[in-house]
Order: sequence, then C-alpha cells, then structure tokens
Amino acid sequence: MPTNNGSDAERLVRDRVFRDDFMVLATGGLPLWDGVTDIEVRLARPDEEVKWRASRAKAIRQDNIEENDVGWIAFLVALTDRRNDDQSGREAHRSMAARRRVPI
Repeated sequence: MPTNNGSDAERLVRDRVFRDDFMVLATGGLPLWDGVTDIEVRLARPDEEVKWRASRAKAIRQDNIEENDVGWIAFLVALTDRRNDDQSGREAHRSMAARRRVPI
C-alpha cells in the first residue's frame, strides 16, 4: 500500500485487528503471518505500485471504494480466508478492503 510516509504504514502493521487478519488470511495454505515474525515495512517497488494502482482503480470502477478513499490495501499474493475456506481469494481481498476505509 503506497503511503506518503513510513509512520502511517508502521502504525497500521502494529494494529491488532490488522495483525489478526494476517493470521486468518492465507496464501498457499499458510497464514500470511505467523503472529511472531517481525513485519517489515518498506517502500513499494515500481512494479508493486503499478499493481496497487490497478487494483485500486478496479475497486473504484466496481464501486467497492470511492475515488477519494485513500485507505486501499492490495495483496500481491493470492489469498484465501481460512475463516470461511474461501479458495478464490477474491472475497478475502474485498472484506479486507471494506474494513480498511480509513486513511493510511
């Protein structure tokens, strides 16, 4: 998620709800986060930023978010939600986005 400064991203990854989501969402059958390992915040590479912008633009076109919403999170891996055994990854992505409609 592109941010204007690292402190916004650092604050987000310390958020308990955000971290809980990381333990429920999975890729390749494994949770995104083990609950122990440090989460590293870094600037997005140019190719990652392109993917983020494309994902955000699609969400705006599909009325998932408003154009002025800045709190959009895009995962660069296929996701499943282990709470409901969603295998498509799409629902996990949408539910995360819907919960994150705050500036980051």
